[in-house]
Amino acid sequence: MTLRYETGDNGTILLETVSDGIIRVRMGNDFSQSISERYSIVNANPDAGFSARVDGNTLTAGPLSLTIDSVNHQLIMRADGITSTITLMGWGESASREWQERGAWLKGRLEHWYDKVSNDSQHLDSQNGNNIEVHSSVRDVPPFGAAFSITGEDRIYGFGEAAEEYLVYNGKSVLNRVLYQKNEVPIPLAMSSRGWGVFFNTAWWHGTDIGAREQDQMYFYGDHGAIDFFVLYAGSLHGITQKYTRLTGAPCVLPKWMYGLSYIANYHARNFDVLQDARDFRREDIPCDMISLEPGWMQNEYDSSTSKDWSEQKFMVRDWMRTPDKDREKNYPGTFVSVLRRYGFKLSLWLNCIHDFTPEEERRAGNDTDFGIEPWFDHLKRFVNEGVDGFKVDPAHYTDKSDPQKVYANGMSDPQIHNLLQTVLSKQMHLGFEEHTGRRPMHHFCGGYSGIQRWGATTCGDSGGGKKSLGWIINLGMHGHPNMSCDMDLHTKERMHYAMFTAWPLLDSWAGFFQPWYAGDDIEAMFREYVKLRYRIAPYSYSAALEAHLSSMPLVRSMPLVYPEVSETWDSITQYMYGPSMLISSFSDRIYLPTGKWLDMWTNEEYAGGSWIDYEVPENRGGGFFLKGGAIVPTWGPRNYITGADEEHMELLLYPEGESRYTLYEDDGVTNKYQGGEIASTLIEVSEDAAGIKVSIHPRQGNFDGMKSARDWKITVICQAASPTVFVNGVATACTVEEGKVIFRMPGADSEASSAILQVKG
Repeated sequence: MTLRYETGDNGTILLETVSDGIIRVRMGNDFSQSISERYSIVNANPDAGFSARVDGNTLTAGPLSLTIDSVNHQLIMRADGITSTITLMGWGESASREWQERGAWLKGRLEHWYDKVSNDSQHLDSQNGNNIEVHSSVRDVPPFGAAFSITGEDRIYGFGEAAEEYLVYNGKSVLNRVLYQKNEVPIPLAMSSRGWGVFFNTAWWHGTDIGAREQDQMYFYGDHGAIDFFVLYAGSLHGITQKYTRLTGAPCVLPKWMYGLSYIANYHARNFDVLQDARDFRREDIPCDMISLEPGWMQNEYDSSTSKDWSEQKFMVRDWMRTPDKDREKNYPGTFVSVLRRYGFKLSLWLNCIHDFTPEEERRAGNDTDFGIEPWFDHLKRFVNEGVDGFKVDPAHYTDKSDPQKVYANGMSDPQIHNLLQTVLSKQMHLGFEEHTGRRPMHHFCGGYSGIQRWGATTCGDSGGGKKSLGWIINLGMHGHPNMSCDMDLHTKERMHYAMFTAWPLLDSWAGFFQPWYAGDDIEAMFREYVKLRYRIAPYSYSAALEAHLSSMPLVRSMPLVYPEVSETWDSITQYMYGPSMLISSFSDRIYLPTGKWLDMWTNEEYAGGSWIDYEVPENRGGGFFLKGGAIVPTWGPRNYITGADEEHMELLLYPEGESRYTLYEDDGVTNKYQGGEIASTLIEVSEDAAGIKVSIHPRQGNFDGMKSARDWKITVICQAASPTVFVNGVATACTVEEGKVIFRMPGADSEASSAILQVKG
């Protein structure tokens, strides 16, 4: 449903309902598809069946309405008692003068970014007050802007990786432009704590001011572009995240094995060095799933062409060893790749990428023009056929440099499409691998923009895995991007600690020797214990990854996303929730525990929540790790690597408090069939009262390839029972007691006994 208003010389204002709580706003004369729609990054097609109506100058979509106020040249947003006035640049004479002042002020405000980037990294087409030359296709494109009134009740979140030291942006200005190591994944999304938001549908370089110039105004401004944004309302921060991913795509799920440990070998490593590392991981009893090679694997180091090959001196893979198709079972068993696979390792290759992705996007959009540029993924297929399972895509000049004179094959300039190409790169890696193999891909990149959560994983590029990276990871998670990681620093306990509680822990040896067995006995022991813990809770982590796909709730969850009512943690980047039940802290000895009981997993000390605690981290740990009262945590036994296979024997760790529910999500771990709904769910309920502790494990719902018909459970209950008695369906069952934990087994089949109710008394 649409509503049009003719402004006169400035064209038409077009309002369009997209979904319940989503209205699109555009102003101009051309309402054709945006480039993000054409390249399938944004889906603005209206949903069917939601409540929408036009009443005079008001357009309504569910609880959200926009009214055109032609007298005051404003739009009025209303939703559940919330009101915001929206001013569009170019609508009304006073607005034009105001916007000239706003644009000049914002560009001056963002001058501090110039101290952080190289001279050839430009933004807002201005540097130190001087104009820079841009391509002729850019010069005639007018500026754009829109301002939104905010109140003292609006705490503004969002903007991707624009901040590293805070979550709340009030009083700040941000640059919505990809910058290597500074702002690698900016997202033009603002989210209010009152449950409304705005997502700008533009790839042009631009900036946003959030109440710094005018305390009651948040405005977006760019030197070039068009007014095109979505007003969102959902009543909560998580709801806004869901609205955003409705437009830009549900988060992807990595291969199941990727939620274990990944390791990047030394830059100068040869095949024998890599195999030695693999053997040492197994011999030192340190679980690991993926080994990645740096640029030294190529015959021509840092080869950004599409004709790269293995280094003959370091990683000899002769033609007669190669498999001409994707049937990797026929691979020559003597290559180092085959050896790695036999011992449960996946191989990833580092890529240097300087490529024009627009011809392939044009082809996928229906443009059959021959641009003479091959699709990027085509040259990678042979390596996949030889057993490679993943790729690390280096930013090269895609994130650390820009050229205002550059024009891509589709006719667009760098300032116009530079941001979006970060997501397009991941998209083409994702689709290329999936279409070639039928399996889900694993690739990661330290750049991104709108929609990145749909297409791949990201890292905080060359950041050392410090507090800065943690701030980025927590911030970006609020946009529904679950698959974030950083280069782990195993020699700094705080950094090792939180990196183990990200979506996929990454240990990067790079140019040094950061293998854990070279780190000293204490660090090696600590690293091993952390990795073993990580693998124990892998079912919990993977279930949370599938939950992220289903609900856009990330693995690393900011405190305001989970506890919006707790003012003490509204702006916290030193603690977060990992999944639904684990609170992780790092870089601070002050921790706020929300209401309820909490268990210190390092010391077994129990805390009553609702207050700050001064926390002393144990000597062999790097931060706090607390289990929330009511926690239900699926685990499994020790292992050195992860497969996609379904498990016949599972474990549960329970920390009862009142009544709690948890859903365990599972799938085949390998294909993208989860996107079509092939996900199984198991509802687990726990209640604690005077009669004891009751646990119900309901039958699995749904199905996936390879799902077992039966499963038994080993259950550990953290409780104070001195002499517990355990009953399963009224039958006494043997149990053991270990340091306040009651442990017993419950055999069963998914269709029958796993729906049993057991009772722990004591």
